[in-house]
Amino acid sequence: MSMTGKAAVLATLALGSIASAQPCGGGGFWMNGPGRGGPGAPNGGQGAGMGGAFGLGTVLPVLMRLDLDEEQWSEIEVIMTDTREEIDSLEEASGGTDPRGRFLEAFGSPDLEVADFEELVDSMHHSRERIMEIEFDTLVRIHDVLTDGQLETVRSMTEEGPGAGCGGRRGCGR
Repeated sequence: MSMTGKAAVLATLALGSIASAQPCGGGGFWMNGPGRGGPGAPNGGQGAGMGGAFGLGTVLPVLMRLDLDEEQWSEIEVIMTDTREEIDSLEEASGGTDPRGRFLEAFGSPDLEVADFEELVDSMHHSRERIMEIEFDTLVRIHDVLTDGQLETVRSMTEEGPGAGCGGRRGCGR
């Protein structure tokens, strides 16, 4: 696969990471909080969405260090397209990805009650859990595309120290 093709697959992964993190607003309706990568989030500010401390956001630099062939890149592209479509469908069914807008709609209601916020938070929590399930399934599907040798390379990255291969202290490809 050409560098342009690889870049397209990685862009799909990255855009999916950014987009799917949006409905994961568990900490606050209008600010970054726990589950959105902001203050109070688990794992040092890494949210639970695709770009979190583990997940598809972590896989991006790892995939770049592996010698994937054209067929593997194509399979990963199909997997990511399926994932994006599944998450988009979930977001559409759950009322969208704008937690701030949903908060303002509830807050602007003429007959606001505590139950309105409880219902909103429950809905957002359910969406976040479902997205995490989709992400985990996607990770397994990507894992299954890799060869034994590539998985050995991934395991060796843990021996290189914290953050090796994943944009951490030592950075990617160093």
